[in-house]
Amino acid sequence: LSNSTYLSEIGFDVVCVPPSSSSDITQDSTSQEVQQNSLSYLEDGEKKKFAPDGSHSDKSTGITLTGDQFIGEIIDSNKALIPQAVDQFGQLGPLFDKFLLGTSDEAPEPHDYSTSKQARPNAIKMNKLACSTKVPYGILNTANKQWTSSNPHSRYGESYMEADPKTWAQHHLGLSTSTLCGTL
Repeated sequence: LSNSTYLSEIGFDVVCVPPSSSSDITQDSTSQEVQQNSLSYLEDGEKKKFAPDGSHSDKSTGITLTGDQFIGEIIDSNKALIPQAVDQFGQLGPLFDKFLLGTSDEAPEPHDYSTSKQARPNAIKMNKLACSTKVPYGILNTANKQWTSSNPHSRYGESYMEADPKTWAQHHLGLSTSTLCGTL
């Protein structure tokens, strides 16, 4: 990572959120209501990635950690976790979207864990970290600026349709998403 962040690494964990159920959408639903419903599912997917259930054992060490302890280990090692939530239409969750395309003014609000059955202090910490400016944001916009300033007359990808890093990344992310959703 660049010197603009204090983190040593950022990890991504993909979660495909289920499609909205037919009971969530009626014939009278507006596109804004459908989009808000989809956003709610994406946010729930992100929230669950910060608060994994159960415990996991490392067979080589014999150490068992709860999901929240595991998230705490990531924080203590100067790393961050960004959930890569995606729905069946290819819409990205707010945290991964901020990482790719966001600005410092558009930081998503941290998720609410107050209704959780168990205390999840590390989930709350990781979520706040992921929403902060300590995690890079708008990396595709930055890549575009750097590419176009150093290569003003060159295409980035193999096609004229992928003239810059942002377009190339969006095409490949879209292809990967549609391939993944097609296999579910």
